[in-house]
Amino acid sequence: MAKSLAQDVARRYPPAIANNPVQVVSPQRVSGILEEVFARASAFSQENKLGWYKRARLGQEFRWELNELGYDEKFVDTASEGLTRCLTRFPSPQI
Repeated sequence: MAKSLAQDVARRYPPAIANNPVQVVSPQRVSGILEEVFARASAFSQENKLGWYKRARLGQEFRWELNELGYDEKFVDTASEGLTRCLTRFPSPQI
């Protein structure tokens, strides 16, 4: 799932554009892309009843995928923190 989320971000906001200071994308557009990805992750977490460990692992794997795709560290930190907050804000109901 983390790989799918990272690839979705890369498809809509490629690292070449994200890391290029000449090509500026509005913060609202980037925020909208990340919010849609976070919503998918939250739905996945609730459907699969992920516990705290698996939610944390999903956040770390998302971070690693973004790093591998070539995003700068600031963007990776922001996106990973946002995903982790989204997953912990609405935790899956316990069985």
